[in-house]
Amino acid sequence: AAIAGGFYDANPLFWVSIGLGLLVLVWCALHARQDFLAAWVILFFGAALAIFFAGAARYLLPIAAPAAILASRKLSRTWLAAGVILQLPVSLGLACVNYQHWDGYRKFAKSLAKECSEKRVWVNGEWGLRYYLEAEGALPLERDHAPRPGDLVVTSALSHFDIPGNAPRVALRQATIGATLPLRLIALGSRSTYSTTMSGLRPFDISTGPIDRLQVDLITERRPVLADLTIKSPEARQQIVSGVYPDGWTGQTAEVILKAPSGPTPLRAVFYISRQATARRVTLELNGATVADAAYKKPGLYTLVTAPLEVKDASATVTLRVDRTFIVPNDGRTLGVVLAEIGFEPLTEPRP
Repeated sequence: AAIAGGFYDANPLFWVSIGLGLLVLVWCALHARQDFLAAWVILFFGAALAIFFAGAARYLLPIAAPAAILASRKLSRTWLAAGVILQLPVSLGLACVNYQHWDGYRKFAKSLAKECSEKRVWVNGEWGLRYYLEAEGALPLERDHAPRPGDLVVTSALSHFDIPGNAPRVALRQATIGATLPLRLIALGSRSTYSTTMSGLRPFDISTGPIDRLQVDLITERRPVLADLTIKSPEARQQIVSGVYPDGWTGQTAEVILKAPSGPTPLRAVFYISRQATARRVTLELNGATVADAAYKKPGLYTLVTAPLEVKDASATVTLRVDRTFIVPNDGRTLGVVLAEIGFEPLTEPRP
């Protein structure tokens, strides 16, 4: 698979690393019967292909020591000296770039220490950024959890994550993480493998571009204009807080914000329980309090309705919760029911 990847990557870094790796494997295969260390390299590499085919390069570290011992035994001093002269500057350069990368995250997290102690700060990223921000008191942002107004969200462009929900936000601060040397273990636009093969198959890359871009967003107040939402309508997306996918499927919880009615009005939810869905109990909550709860024995289209409710505030947060979820193969989403409509106003004829 790695060699096949070379057909769309003509960079010498790729082919040199593949060539050297193949030479080591071929030599070890030829000497496996006579030398235990050579046999170990072949056995471990074969097991690695079967167990973690696309794993990080660090998974092959148990091969490094045997390979170094074999090189010291079989190669002449001239070849060993040439190897050290070629490898040492690159290794030190990559270590320096790696340090500057994580040090940039550490300094950025330190600059947010005050914010982390005064309000909720969410980190929308991985790598060292999440570690250092959590050390300051930030919380990891989950896919099905939407931040509230007043929260801060730190997002990493390198992690390719977006903020869940459709809450309006204002960018407060931005920062670019870079390095002095034009070497990259992982970076925006880099085609190095690092711990994932999504970007490319090079052992490292040569670039002067940024490693990562960070942004701090303030989640602002959402002002609803509709008291009743038809989920698949474009207008509804602005009032869906979290837990509702574009096709109408919900997660375990689906949260929306609605304009409060002028007087006591029933709250209704129209939803469809499909044949593959495992949900059998659905609960409606208004501003955190349960206002309706019902169990359903079989799949079908249902309407869950409450008694007339009065909302004192200008808006209301409504949550639909299911007891069980399921995952469709090759989809990856955690699914509950298909939500069609939800709101205070009298709804139209139910439809899935």
